[in-house]
Amino acid sequence: MTTQGLFLCLLAVFVLTQAKYGCKDMSGNDVDWFVSFKAPVETGSNDPIYRDGYAWSYADASTTLDWTGTSLNDTNGAMYETLQQIYDKRSEVDDYAWFYYNDEDPTGAKHSSYGHTKGVASFNSDSGFWLIHSVPKWPNGSSVSYGYPSYETTYGQSFLCVTYDYLTFNDIGSNWKINKPYVYDYNFPSSFSDDLPNIVDVINHDFITTEIASQVLTLTSDGGTDFNSFAKNAEWDQDLYEFLVAPTLKSDLYVETWMNGANPLPTFCETSGTNLTYNVVNVRDVELDGVEWTETKDHSKWAVSTSDFDNGVKYYACIGDINRQEGQENRAGGTSCFYEPTLWGEMTGMINSADSCPTS
Repeated sequence: MTTQGLFLCLLAVFVLTQAKYGCKDMSGNDVDWFVSFKAPVETGSNDPIYRDGYAWSYADASTTLDWTGTSLNDTNGAMYETLQQIYDKRSEVDDYAWFYYNDEDPTGAKHSSYGHTKGVASFNSDSGFWLIHSVPKWPNGSSVSYGYPSYETTYGQSFLCVTYDYLTFNDIGSNWKINKPYVYDYNFPSSFSDDLPNIVDVINHDFITTEIASQVLTLTSDGGTDFNSFAKNAEWDQDLYEFLVAPTLKSDLYVETWMNGANPLPTFCETSGTNLTYNVVNVRDVELDGVEWTETKDHSKWAVSTSDFDNGVKYYACIGDINRQEGQENRAGGTSCFYEPTLWGEMTGMINSADSCPTS
């Protein structure tokens, strides 16, 4: 082989092994998606990670859901490795976009006129990640550094990270125009504008607020997994799970969301004479590998389809950012659901107790 041929072969290997900009696993390797649940403070635990409220679980397409044995505040693991990419690239403003959004930003300011949405998205001209989560005041913006704050350890939380290709972020922007996220830190290269006009609209606060709007988009991950991305605006003024998620998935649901706020919605049981044909059942107590907590200690927002209907099991798992509360019927928000039998079984197995509906 000539010197030139050897160089070209080595260059090809280098290109093929370059890390993708997207979600990372516990070792910092590329991963198509991951899911995590943080445990609330467990005051009686002998393990300081659980006692102080930093314990978190992890699952991806090749790893079953289990506690990581590490602190969410550590500078290693999937959460750190994923978000650290932004902090590492923050000087490369012409090549990388990032958006941090939260209805309660890291300063503690609340933005109730915006959607009840929480997340981080970042991408380059090839790919990126979208992290949906339930944590108020988190994470730190791009000018600071990674960390998980002690003032957000009390309650359980949920996380979903998905790697998408560059152009899919225009579809994500379409849902953001409905969800109306409060963006507290962003960068967007001008060279991306023609490809991603919906993101430009979000930056310009061109949200859909003068008409009733909801939307369900199929977003295909970089690895080929389809995610149903649900969005509603404030004007839609209904519960997301009863009126959009369950009818779209054609399934009853178990739903775990924050119920400590004003006027939590009761379990909805399908009754004759209505156009709602699916039960939406509130979860009351969860457990994962011996760690148990009640919904009053859980700020997570997740749901699973159930097996109690005629068409058989539909293995859908959902993680989002809006609760089942009367006051959030007129707040924008959403969730993301995907068909994943293993994760569905693990999340369904977390349900220790839930409400019930009469059987016919």
